[in-house]
Amino acid sequence: MAPPAKRAARSMSAYMIFTEDQRSTVMQELRAAAPDGKVPVTVAAKAVGERWKALGEEGQAVYRERAQDLAAAAAAALESAHRDPGAHSVCDVARICS
Repeated sequence: MAPPAKRAARSMSAYMIFTEDQRSTVMQELRAAAPDGKVPVTVAAKAVGERWKALGEEGQAVYRERAQDLAAAAAAALESAHRDPGAHSVCDVARICS
């Protein structure tokens, strides 16, 4: 049986871009406040989610624009890959998305 075909990764959402930007800061703050310096992933995720909600529509719009730009770049790369299969690999397209 042949291995499944590789697919390009989905581009990042606005929330995921925000999470990537905020994660290290949130983790540092939470580790400093934790008595043993350990922070469960669920606590960190909740803290990032609260910050996302606190941004409001205007603050989130910046990340939505970035997500749209990444999605457009990924779509263009994918279209180019379809036109000329040797020009781009799936990895190149996935790299644009992440």
